[in-house]
Amino acid sequence: MNNLRELLNREIYRRSISGLFAHLFFLALIIFVLDGFYANTLYRPFPVLLLVVGLALRTLCLVAFKNKELVRKSIFFIGTLILGIAWGELALQIISYYGVESIQTMIAIGLLSTMVAISVSSLSAFPPALIVFLITCTAYPSYILFSQKQVLWNYLGLFFLLNLIYQLFAGYRIYRSIVKQLRELSKARRERQRLQEIIDAIPSLVIIINTQKTYEMVNNFQDGLFQKMFLGQDLGVVLPHSPVEKAFLNFLESNKSSESLEIQSYDFGPEDWFLVTMNRLDFDRGIICNVLPITDFVKTRNELQIQQARNDYASKLISLGEVAANITHELGNPLAIIRGCTEILKSELADSESSLVIKKINDIDSTVTRMAGIINGLKSISQHQGLELKNVKFKDVIEPVKEITSEKIKERGINLIVENEDESVDLFCDEVQISQVLLNLVGNAIDAISENDEKWIRISYKPGLEWCSIKVQDSGKITSEEVIEKMMLPFFTTQNNKEGTGLGLSLSEKIIKEHQGRLTYLKEEPTTTFLISLPRMT
Repeated sequence: MNNLRELLNREIYRRSISGLFAHLFFLALIIFVLDGFYANTLYRPFPVLLLVVGLALRTLCLVAFKNKELVRKSIFFIGTLILGIAWGELALQIISYYGVESIQTMIAIGLLSTMVAISVSSLSAFPPALIVFLITCTAYPSYILFSQKQVLWNYLGLFFLLNLIYQLFAGYRIYRSIVKQLRELSKARRERQRLQEIIDAIPSLVIIINTQKTYEMVNNFQDGLFQKMFLGQDLGVVLPHSPVEKAFLNFLESNKSSESLEIQSYDFGPEDWFLVTMNRLDFDRGIICNVLPITDFVKTRNELQIQQARNDYASKLISLGEVAANITHELGNPLAIIRGCTEILKSELADSESSLVIKKINDIDSTVTRMAGIINGLKSISQHQGLELKNVKFKDVIEPVKEITSEKIKERGINLIVENEDESVDLFCDEVQISQVLLNLVGNAIDAISENDEKWIRISYKPGLEWCSIKVQDSGKITSEEVIEKMMLPFFTTQNNKEGTGLGLSLSEKIIKEHQGRLTYLKEEPTTTFLISLPRMT
């Protein structure tokens, strides 16, 4: 009830604004039309002065006493009373001056009737003021007109009286309509308030977006921060490039009834993740969205999955190590025998003039050497029992990588360039793990440039005073900003053949971080370039 009374009070002063303009407009119109009346009548200032006083009091109610409703309504009532007396007196003056049968009187009566009808609409929210206005502006003129002996004057008085009755009935109907609308509005506000209380109790961000793509309701999640940012704003204005807002827009424009997504957003942090749940409201009123921060959950889940992947990877390496050990055991002696035989053949044929025989012997020797290198590389890169930091030569780190990838590089016609391979400054690292990182980077590069016209991979080692850097560069180029942003994320892969797990770079980054170093992608380079930075400790 109090809420309805408050809305009704607001409606009184909201409607009175149009009433004030109506009074001023019709007063100016009557003065313009009946200029002769004001030029020859000694009494013309009286009703005009009353009108000015009444309008001043009504205007005062709009700007003052907003915290004292009783005083405000009393002043409004007095101002309306004065306006009614002023218009009644003005009507009598016009009738007395021009006579009942004059065209000027008919025009004036028509203008006054229209003004009264407009005033009824503006005063209907305040019945006492409406009644006093109608009585003062029509009852007194009606009494004077009925007191005259001429029949036409009596008819005009009857018109005023009937107009009074009709306007009272019209005002009553308008008042009923206003009260009905305000009750519905009050009910809607109470429901909205209850809904606001419900969504405020939810410990996550809740948003209602209407069909006009405007944030209609936002709960007070995080002390109302998002209410201040989004409430009343159009979708896409506050955060125009937000993937969360893009998800809202896509769902709003779709035919889905509900949808749930895990979305990574850079709006409020470098690695924020959100669970966004969207449902469509009944009667096509828009959508309701729940945005739950799940960054810690996603990180924990990814860590577990990465650890599982590392365990699987370690198991594969152990198996590979066992295979390499068996191969070394089974093929070590035969390879040594073959190499010994080739040495004997070389010495026996040292003076031979058959270049073809010598060439074939050299080919056999180089093949044996390469086979031994591959076996040793596999054995080296697979034998690992935890992080073991020590001073190692860069050549010892890169050699297994070269041996393992040599056949694939040769098959695909790729030129592998290794710079500063014999640099004397040691790396302080786990030899096997850094070899694994380089093997992963080189393997990615081979897959990326296999279809290119220009195929090369350059690996360079550069020691510094505090950091040693290894740069792996290939002839390809990553042009997608999305790929650049997400390439280090677990399970992100660009391979459509489902062969890639999306864990290579994330595992490599984790290995480098365990070395207190950094693995970064250099966007400023003209081709794809990764930089490994390791602290120099000797």
